[in-house]
Amino acid sequence: MRISLRSMMLLPWIVCVSACLLAANASAQSAPLKAHPARSITYSYELRINRKPDLCQQMHAVFNERFSNLWDIKDAVRIEDVAEGSKFVYSRLPDVEFSGLLAIEVLFSKLPTSPEFDAIVWQEGRVVTGAPPGVPISASARSRPALVAYADIDNNGAVDTLLRYGFNPGYRNMLRGMLGGEYLKVWRSKRVEIPANSSLWVLQNSQPVDDRPASLAGSYLRPLVFKGRTYLADYEMTLADGGENSGRQVPESESMSIVELLDQGQKNIDTGNPTLSRTILCEYRMIQVR
Repeated sequence: MRISLRSMMLLPWIVCVSACLLAANASAQSAPLKAHPARSITYSYELRINRKPDLCQQMHAVFNERFSNLWDIKDAVRIEDVAEGSKFVYSRLPDVEFSGLLAIEVLFSKLPTSPEFDAIVWQEGRVVTGAPPGVPISASARSRPALVAYADIDNNGAVDTLLRYGFNPGYRNMLRGMLGGEYLKVWRSKRVEIPANSSLWVLQNSQPVDDRPASLAGSYLRPLVFKGRTYLADYEMTLADGGENSGRQVPESESMSIVELLDQGQKNIDTGNPTLSRTILCEYRMIQVR
């Protein structure tokens, strides 16, 4: 039986956000940076879906030239290198204090990179899980890293508010089937301020349904800009044996897609919240060459 990490993340909101933020915290504390990677993984990207040739060819070159060692950064960088003002650290929103450990959690969102990804300016913030009244959630007040940006992600001519949290737990944790990944919330055509230590529950539920953010989940989600339009890079790992992978050293498959997001007025069938449609324009098979 094969299972994708994305399907493991599609849990009810309360369980999902709590589990993933706690998993990210455990990963950051239990897997300190090493001076050199234990096993460097090098990829070759093979273009499999090519629905927008100029975009697909450009990102094919970018991934092969700059993302061949996608997961090496956390192993190769030293903790003392993650300092304010360094290339490993985002600028921060007001009232957000610097934390090297939390900066490490978002490192896969910072590097590797290219001009397409750098075109979106992210700032580091903090969020807490929060909870509805009367529902106790373990560690719901624990401050976790988040990234905030303002960009037209659905290409309708209006600037959206983007909030990312959760963050990729790393290749080896994904290979073990560890629940964790990345979440992207999009407030369509409006600028929303995200104060330090904002409650995710309040951000999601304090507005009328039609004004609530659209939500996306994945193992690795990175928006990018190409020729003035915004797209989403979306990594997917598929495990064998119901997610346990039975000690395999490589996953069943890995892919990177370039996705176009559109606001077509659709609603989530369970919550009634707005959703964005996803169309895969480019897909690359990721082949481990060593």
